[in-house]
Amino acid sequence: MKKKTEDPDWFPHKGNNIQEINKTLIDSLAQCINYESQPILGFPGTTPNKLALQVHNMFSKRQPNNIGYHTKSADEKPSEMGFAGTQKLEREFIYGVAQMIGVKNPSKKIDGYLCTGGTDGNDHGLWLARNKLWKDITVTEGENQGIVVLRSFLFHYSIEKAFHRLLGKNPNESCKHSNMLLELPTDNNGELEPRVVEEEIRAHHKKGYRRFAVFLTAGTTNMGSIDPVYEICKTLERLRSELYMAAYVHVDAAFGGFVIPFIEPDCKFAFQHPLVGSVSIDAHKTGWVPYSAGIFLCRKGFLEFTKTTARYIYGHTDYTIPGSRSGAIAAACWATLQQHGYEGFNEIIQRCMKHRQYLEDALKTIPGIQIYKGRTNILTVRLSRNLKKRFSEIREQFCIVQDHFPKDLTERDEKTMIIKRTILVYRFTIMPHVTKKDIDDFISTLSN
Repeated sequence: MKKKTEDPDWFPHKGNNIQEINKTLIDSLAQCINYESQPILGFPGTTPNKLALQVHNMFSKRQPNNIGYHTKSADEKPSEMGFAGTQKLEREFIYGVAQMIGVKNPSKKIDGYLCTGGTDGNDHGLWLARNKLWKDITVTEGENQGIVVLRSFLFHYSIEKAFHRLLGKNPNESCKHSNMLLELPTDNNGELEPRVVEEEIRAHHKKGYRRFAVFLTAGTTNMGSIDPVYEICKTLERLRSELYMAAYVHVDAAFGGFVIPFIEPDCKFAFQHPLVGSVSIDAHKTGWVPYSAGIFLCRKGFLEFTKTTARYIYGHTDYTIPGSRSGAIAAACWATLQQHGYEGFNEIIQRCMKHRQYLEDALKTIPGIQIYKGRTNILTVRLSRNLKKRFSEIREQFCIVQDHFPKDLTERDEKTMIIKRTILVYRFTIMPHVTKKDIDDFISTLSN
């Protein structure tokens, strides 16, 4: 009979000595990838800016809590007392990012805060959309009280989590008042078409739906495609004038937010159209700061739709998803933006795009590789059968991410409204740490 083993003391009775602690920490660190020394070609992370790390360490010692949001007008009561310094830095960073994506006079037009990342930002986008749509339009008894949420099959999975938490999926599909989460096909470039959005809205309007939340992506994480935000908004605007309906648009620019302004400065992917209510962006990707540094932006005053009473904090209210947040991250974000400015970030992104093109040119010389058209520093490929085995053997060495796409991006099962994913694809994400040597090493390894 085997002797029963007991778990170790996860919570030690006595504190361990520093040498033992350091040994475990060094062993654990060795099991984490190193962007500075390894050829990491697939992850959307990179080594943080050195100044950001220094500033983060400097401010962490004070444990600043940036709970609430800090883009309020000067005459409004601050969310919390005691941390005015990091609140100011967060406010200035939020306005800087808003200006970067094309907002003029952001202090008068934009509210926002730092969160954990794109998942939080998309969650808040749906929370805001739900509450605003409930107030934007009165639905009569004979009409459907539910909300239809539309997104392409390339939209981040976080919207599905948010939908089930905030709106729920009614198991009775024939229920008159059920909320709906629709997954729409794209064109062959991975972009959601205005025509497809219009068709779905008209079809569900005939079923009695009057409230529509449209979730668009500016820089999909699995293909680098950019939905035509402005054109879809113009379609929605036309539909609103023709049909009795309300629409809310949220844009997930978690990856593209710090890329698109530098590669396509005329791209209207954010607040250029008044129907866009909110945008989520990640600074801990190509924004070059430590985790977690997500950014949620919305139009001035929209945070009132997600106001929550919080009696114990100075301002007595919170409007955010996470609540307590790191003021040290706010300081690191502010410092990085100030250090690099437009020219610095432009140089970083242009280098990423140059290396992406270098990789694409190298892959084109290898028979059996189909390259999907992307617009950011993400490159996705489809392989012939004889290459799949070799890719599967080396992809972990280079941290290349795999995914599944439908054979035809434009098709969808009309009965279930679900995309059938049948084709294995591989994604490269060319971040600031990636060099030509990293790419050469990969091509050489693939060819051997």
